[in-house]
Order: sequence, then C-alpha cells, then structure tokens
Amino acid sequence: MSTDVLIRPAVLTKDDDGFMLRAFDSALPHLAAIGSGDQWGSVPFTSKPSQVEQTKAAVCTSQRIQALLTDACSSTQPSTAYSTGDQASHLRSVLDKVPQEQWDEVFVAERLDPTSDALVRLGAMMCSLYAPSYIVQTRPDVFASATTLRLGQHTQDATPPTFVYVGRLIVHRDPLDVQARHGEATTSADLERSAALGKGVGGKMMRFAIEQAQLRGIPIMYVDCWNGNGGALVRYYESLGFRRVGTFDVPDKHGPGLPWSGELLRMDLP
Repeated sequence: MSTDVLIRPAVLTKDDDGFMLRAFDSALPHLAAIGSGDQWGSVPFTSKPSQVEQTKAAVCTSQRIQALLTDACSSTQPSTAYSTGDQASHLRSVLDKVPQEQWDEVFVAERLDPTSDALVRLGAMMCSLYAPSYIVQTRPDVFASATTLRLGQHTQDATPPTFVYVGRLIVHRDPLDVQARHGEATTSADLERSAALGKGVGGKMMRFAIEQAQLRGIPIMYVDCWNGNGGALVRYYESLGFRRVGTFDVPDKHGPGLPWSGELLRMDLP
C-alpha cells in the first residue's frame, strides 16, 4: 500500500471521537484470537460510558488547542521560516491558556482507498503533556506531582514541557467497515483489502508524534502498553526506537477482576 498517509487533528463534527472508540472495538476479536484478550478485555469501548465521555472530552480539548495554536501561528510573519523556536514559542503561549495537566491532542490518520478514491480513516492517536494518573500512582520513581518531586523525576506541571505521553494509539482492523456492511456475505478477500489499508499506519502516527515533539523542542517521548502474551507489543514499540523503563500493574484497568500488567517505555529525542 503506497498511498501516503495523511494525519490531521481530530474534530467532533466528523465523529472522530466515535471513530476512535470503534477502532478499539474492531481490535477486540483479533486480540482474543491471538491470545491477547486481556489487553483490553471483551467489553466494547463504545459500551463504556467513561471511555465515551473521556474520548469526546479529549477531542474537544484538542480542538481548542489546535485553534489556539493556529492563532499563535498566524502572528508569525509570512516571510519568517517556521523553525523549532517558532513552534516552541507558540506552544508556550498556548500553555498560558491550557495547562499541561489538561493538554490532550488527538490526531486521525487517513489514506485514499485506491479502489474508490475515497479518503478512509485508519487510526487515531492521543498525545498529552502529562502522564496518566495510573502511571503517576504506580511509577512514582519516574513521575511525581510538584509536592512529591525528587531529583530526576518528572513533574506534571513543569514549564516548559519536558515530555510527550502517547496515551492512545489505535489502528482500525476493518476501516472500510466491510463486516458491518456485508455481514455474512463478507469474504476473506474483503477483510484483507480493508485491513491492508492500515498497514504501517501505527508507525507513521508515532513518527508524526516524534516530529511534532522535536519541532516544539520537547526532548522525551513516553508510551505504555500491555506486556502480556510474550511481550509482543513491547517489542513493537522497541522496534520504533523506544526503550523499556519498567513494568507496572493496574488492577481492573479494563474491567472488574481483570488483571493488567504494563510496560512503560521512553525515547530520548535528538
């Protein structure tokens, strides 16, 4: 699949929050089939009120941030090269209006379907300037609040930002929705063509996040993932350039009584 992937900010008017939830739902049968059912549990994300609310709120916040960044960028002289310093300056100006602990940016990856020339949503990603509460609670050796800060730790309200945290990264398993549209008439060829559209999209979204962090002068990227089923997902992030920081456990993360063991990974940016 050679068609370029386009990455844009998520918007509520395109139901991008709903798309992100449906993308997670699309992965559940596949995860169960490969022995990774414990990664996200079996309950669809679209059926979890907390996930629906959090995802919509994140896209809403992202829209506000994008509008503020656009306003900040428009103040740059057209003849001025758009440099790392410009990006960092714009980020600082917007941080006066949106604090780090509330900073979520959501992006959607799209690609043209070569058989129809239609633009198809393939995946979504959320990048934050703070660590999730479950990480702060389980890895206080890495992340801490300002009141418990120790040497070498990251604080949630550091200025300027010291890291970007990729809190969500998902690629839709059936972006053409052939299963929903054709039901029992769906063929394996239909599913393979649909899934092929998403090939390599996860890595492209992560590289986009890295480039954005570099332009803004932010030196560190973090991501976490489930470390079960032999650690395949951990190795995937290592293949993208991340290194392991350590493990953590979050009981009931994706359902009552469902154990969840994760790996925190870090990338130091040049």
